[in-house]
Amino acid sequence: MRFNSVFSRLVMSLILFSCQELARDNPLDPKNPDSQTSSVVLIEAFVNTVVTPVQYNIWSLEAGEAFQEEYGSDVILVQYHRDILQDTVLADDPYNNFSDHLAEQFDALQKDYVDFMGGAPRGVPDIFINGVTDRISGASSAQTVKDRLKGAIQNLLNDENRFLIQPEVTTNAQSLHISCRVVALGNQEAGPLLLKIIFLKDFGQANFHHVAIGLVSDVRIDKIEAGSYWEKTIGDFTLSEESSAVAFSLTDENGLQHYQSRRVVLQ
Repeated sequence: MRFNSVFSRLVMSLILFSCQELARDNPLDPKNPDSQTSSVVLIEAFVNTVVTPVQYNIWSLEAGEAFQEEYGSDVILVQYHRDILQDTVLADDPYNNFSDHLAEQFDALQKDYVDFMGGAPRGVPDIFINGVTDRISGASSAQTVKDRLKGAIQNLLNDENRFLIQPEVTTNAQSLHISCRVVALGNQEAGPLLLKIIFLKDFGQANFHHVAIGLVSDVRIDKIEAGSYWEKTIGDFTLSEESSAVAFSLTDENGLQHYQSRRVVLQ
């Protein structure tokens, strides 16, 4: 089964088959110097549901879930459940038992963010907005976290965006086949960039609807010519858990600054 929105299919067809024939004032024509689209904000929450006192993490989870429900497709929530003490099972998060390699990926990603931004040391809960654009460390209540999130993303949502991500995810037995097109709008050259792919699982429990179960962060885009796009068949992915959604995020070449994101929900 193939998952993409009607809007995505329409835009992909326009760009692929008739880019040269579009009126130059078309808002999604990459050759139009004024072309742009709306921003989708990526919210990455590093949490642990075992370490004491656990309520700080639960407050962050509650806030993130409520925020996702309120803002819908304008934001993408990702929960990275990371282990605090690698040498003891006492702090092993039950929502991060997929592989040691995945746990190491989560730790390394948070470390990269913290090393770049400075400030509070690496811990949980720790929320990053569009990578290193903003950070919310700790929690005093779910409402406080939600208020801080709202303040952090308002300007990001209002910003014009010069990138359009058009992913296509096809299910085949137990694997997911992924291809993607990234359009550089505004008749501007772009690159080098990275495309990050995050596999998400809905556990069907309150506060656990957006749990990361897989991470690919090394899809490189060397250059997108002005007025054009990048397109690639990325490959097939088999996960130990069934994924309910796949998130895509376009970043700088270091994976720190996030420019645009997109989520494909799997039915």
